[in-house]
Amino acid sequence: MKRIFSLVLILFFISACTSIPTSGSPQAVERPIQTTNGIVLDPQGPADNADPQDIVAGFMRASSAGFSDDFLVARQYLTATASANWNPTTQVRIYPDSQNQQVSQTRSGAYRVTVQAGGNVDSTGRYTAATADATLSSEFSLVRDKAGQWRIAVLPDGVTMPESLFQTLFARTPLYFSTQDQTAFIADTRWYPRSQIVSAAARGLVEGPSQWLAGSATSLLPPGTQLANPVVILNGSLARVDLTSDVAELPERVRNILYAQFIKTLTGVSGVTAVEILANGAPLASQNETELPTYPYTTSSLMILSDGKPAIVNDNGISLIGNANELKNLNISGLATPYGQPLTRFVAIGDEASTLYEIDSTGRYTALVSGTDFVGPSMDIKGYAWVSQRVPDMTMIVANINSGVSSVVDVPWLAGMNVHEIAVSREGSRIAMIVDDDGILQILVAGIVRDSSGRPLALGEPIRIGQRLADISDMAWIADTRLVVIGKGQNMSANALYSVPLGENISIMASLDNIVNVTAGRGEESILLNTSNGDVYVYDAGGWRKVLEDATLPTLPG
Repeated sequence: MKRIFSLVLILFFISACTSIPTSGSPQAVERPIQTTNGIVLDPQGPADNADPQDIVAGFMRASSAGFSDDFLVARQYLTATASANWNPTTQVRIYPDSQNQQVSQTRSGAYRVTVQAGGNVDSTGRYTAATADATLSSEFSLVRDKAGQWRIAVLPDGVTMPESLFQTLFARTPLYFSTQDQTAFIADTRWYPRSQIVSAAARGLVEGPSQWLAGSATSLLPPGTQLANPVVILNGSLARVDLTSDVAELPERVRNILYAQFIKTLTGVSGVTAVEILANGAPLASQNETELPTYPYTTSSLMILSDGKPAIVNDNGISLIGNANELKNLNISGLATPYGQPLTRFVAIGDEASTLYEIDSTGRYTALVSGTDFVGPSMDIKGYAWVSQRVPDMTMIVANINSGVSSVVDVPWLAGMNVHEIAVSREGSRIAMIVDDDGILQILVAGIVRDSSGRPLALGEPIRIGQRLADISDMAWIADTRLVVIGKGQNMSANALYSVPLGENISIMASLDNIVNVTAGRGEESILLNTSNGDVYVYDAGGWRKVLEDATLPTLPG
């Protein structure tokens, strides 16, 4: 027997509340009706003599709204034992608003609820987008209680809700952690209930960066540090964060960065304008607020290929480099430029993608690395050019353009994959790759582990983003947690431009026809597009403006 039902999506304001209980018996409660701007949230408890399907449907509605009432109404649908064992905070399963949940009965008599998957948020607030063909499935077993009423006896932990309700109940919250060399911040995107967002964000900072960033980011806190009070006290717009360890003993620069980390994270929450850190109840002194970038601006000149010849674009037009015809004979297929100004050298892939060259502004060139079918290059802020062979043999290659020395970075998880594109993030601690894994194109992002001199040593285990793209051809970092990607969505026949953030779902952007390359501009959210007929466009004032003709491979650092 199958039955389709729709959840009623009700948007509502969430008032502040304390921690969410994970145990306790079902009980009748006086349910205050919550209102905001005329919108009402009033989750209903189980009706007398409701059949099992109605109990399951009612529970799904009440549990999805449970972050507003500590799940009191939802627990009325459960047996006492089930209520004591059910933990609704382990995960939030999210499905598209356009989909309806389907209820069916299994052979064992349990009731199964299925719906197309949109994503999942775990207990730490980390969001994972679902693939296009993924579904959510939950099973519920019911029994009659002493009063003869059906109640749920067995159920999965967590809750399920539609996208619009999730966006209302939860807020995107970037946590800022220092790079290992303490020169920049890395944003680690989380999603927290709006009713607990300040305390949850402070707890996330104390617990440290996500596992995939563990080797490239640090919380700077001494091991074992915790929040002295799990609820961060708000005094007006001032957030007071009390830490258990003696962070006052940290070096002054580290204390200053620590303060900046908490300030940048918590003042991103609506209503918080200032932060005070306490160490075991005593205010922690900070000499000054240290500013660290999350997406370093570059002053580098734009490079292009003009009729296959490398050239610099400046205010006076296009200037070819050195002996342009000689450089054209290198058959350049990839460019990368270092950070800073003036542009005195760059790297290029040539010789049918078999050689990585360093080329100076006079046109002199030196072979740095030889191989087979290179992809890239991408230049990081530490002066390393990254390349990979299309069949990488579980390694990547980096070449320091200052010393000319190259080295190999072992990447065991690339086994069996082909690499199509690479791009290092602006702060230099993450790398994105387009890979082909058994015929499926994916975008993988990994943390870069470096030694004290900045030399790359390894890549951490990757995460996958952009799961709903069916085809991917190029990408660029344009913000601290966002890439833009040229690709095709499901059931799309032509390439389009997509926003692909870390910790969120993709979205299509205003684009152009026949786009083949995308490049990040000098500042955050700046984008350059290259079309197949050699036109270069910049995104300007909400639209695309042509800035160059007869050019290919527009290149800025990254």
